[in-house]
Amino acid sequence: MRKRLIIVVVSIFLMLCFPKMFLILEANPIPVPTLIMEREYITVILDMYDEAQLNVTVIGLYPFINKGYENITMFFPVPPEALRGNITVLLGKRKLYWNVTSQKYSTILGDYPVIAWSLAKPPDKFNITVVYWYLVPLSKGGFRTLYAMATGRFLEEGYSKQCIAEVTFVTRNLPEDWKIRASFVPPPSEVFMVGFESQVEALAGAFNGTVLKKASKPFHGMENDLLIEVEASGPEKWIPYTPTREEFSKWSVVKFGNGTVEIELRFAFRNSGYSVKLVGSQVQENQLILDLKVLRWTGPSLQVITYRTVKARFHSIKGVFKILVRVNGKNFYTIPLNQEEETKTFSHIWAMLMENIWLLFFFVGVIVGVLLAYIFTLFKKSG
Repeated sequence: MRKRLIIVVVSIFLMLCFPKMFLILEANPIPVPTLIMEREYITVILDMYDEAQLNVTVIGLYPFINKGYENITMFFPVPPEALRGNITVLLGKRKLYWNVTSQKYSTILGDYPVIAWSLAKPPDKFNITVVYWYLVPLSKGGFRTLYAMATGRFLEEGYSKQCIAEVTFVTRNLPEDWKIRASFVPPPSEVFMVGFESQVEALAGAFNGTVLKKASKPFHGMENDLLIEVEASGPEKWIPYTPTREEFSKWSVVKFGNGTVEIELRFAFRNSGYSVKLVGSQVQENQLILDLKVLRWTGPSLQVITYRTVKARFHSIKGVFKILVRVNGKNFYTIPLNQEEETKTFSHIWAMLMENIWLLFFFVGVIVGVLLAYIFTLFKKSG
């Protein structure tokens, strides 16, 4: 059987809406071989990594119908920062190998690198999933990033009456009064006047869960990229913040013999612009509940790792309990309280000290040695 190879250009949103159909046979409305993709589903997650960086995660699901191709190579433009993050390409659940090509994709934010992967003997129907993340630095009071969608001008072969892309936005840890603006913009060679075809703008609090739908022209690929801008608005202030599990770095639980339980929670933040306060504690059934108020400063702060610690004591505690940590009124983390795991009694602490007693002797030996040397020096001088 004669093998054919199709070079399929795929954007971040894999806008595979083919610009023309090949009339191989006049009686056949769908040319063979060809690929068809009529829908695609993209999730864009905008997460405030810190006040100087925005974490962008893209999850794309692209269903294809294969009409006769045995070998396919797909090209996929990505932001330059994505190459320093993490990129995963899946055929169904199977991970595919990808490589960076020498090709460049031109955008109004500069050239994008292009990755590629190949499929041998793909099935009649298959899904491609692409997942990647990257960090966008703060610039002029906001963040700008772009998703390459105007790849219709590069498509060589294929068929689709029309392709519809659904882009869902998820916002995390963004101040609710910040603005998010999504614009469909032409490639740099075609920018004119206002510089966009259509645009939607809303506050970050309202943008979470927003779905944008974009349809191509009949028998055409997408002709515009998607530009996303996040802008700070309003004066600098403290805003509620939900820590990540990585920032919740450590806890300790000490049980005293009289039924008193002391809990210490420790957070590690990337900068000094965070505040953690214990605003309440209570015993409810078999739970010890700690209510925390965690805030983040929207203005500048010291770029040093900063630790925040809170302590709480409960009295007359009997039996096995769980510790529930709530942040800004929402459940955040549950710590099991039992003898085998997190619970620490005085006997446990003493055993831990005894296990590391050599370290104590070492430092005592060093100090004694230094003192003896100093005394010996004084003795020689006086003699």
